[in-house]
Formats: sequence, C-alpha cells, structure tokens
Amino acid sequence: MKPIRFQTLFIGLGIITMLCLLSPIAIGLATASLSYDGHCYGFTDGAAPCSWWQFAQSQMFYGLLIAFSPSIFLLMGWLTVGGLWYATRQQPAGKRLPRWQGVLIPVAAFAIGILLMYLIPLVIGLR
Repeated sequence: MKPIRFQTLFIGLGIITMLCLLSPIAIGLATASLSYDGHCYGFTDGAAPCSWWQFAQSQMFYGLLIAFSPSIFLLMGWLTVGGLWYATRQQPAGKRLPRWQGVLIPVAAFAIGILLMYLIPLVIGLR
C-alpha cells in the first residue's frame, strides 16, 4: 500500500475550499450581469424595482444557500484527512495505522457531517 500524500490532499482541499467560499460571490455577480432587468424578485412579495447591486446581493444570498450543502461535505473531507494525518503522526516511524482506526476516522467524519446537516437547520428553526 502506498503512503498517503497529505500535502497533495491538503492542497486539493484548500483549492476546493477557496472555490466553495468564492462561489456565492461569483454566482451573484455572474447572474446579476446576465439577467438584471431592474427588478428584484422576492419569495412571496412579487417584484420591486431595485439597483443592480441589490439584485447582485440577493443572488449572492441564493448562491450561499446553494453552496451550503457542498461545504458540509467539504468539512467531512477536512475532518477525515485531518484525523488520518493526526493518527499517522501519533504512530511510530515505519508502522502503519491500525485497520480499525483507518475505518473509524472516515466513519466519524461522515457522522459528524450528517449531524451538522440535520442539526444546523434544526437549531436555526428551519425544521
């Protein structure tokens, strides 16, 4: 079995994190520049005249809602890689990680991520 290259994993997760953080801004600006018609549309209150910036801000908000679920999965990835990195650093040199730890760390990260996906909306009153 090849050793895990944590530097590559951390760089990859860092790039994905930056994309996830910048996606609401990019979605808002792109949508506003492509589809602004002088009106902002609400959930239930119809349309009202607004500036381009207000329209872009509302589109950024919708982009943030869209980017929320992938960010939870990204958090699970960070927890898994961080847990594996920490566990391998605690092992003596040349010794491999026990199989139960190799299985437990991703399962624990997945459980924490699922709990966050269900508990955060419950806490803020969306369920």
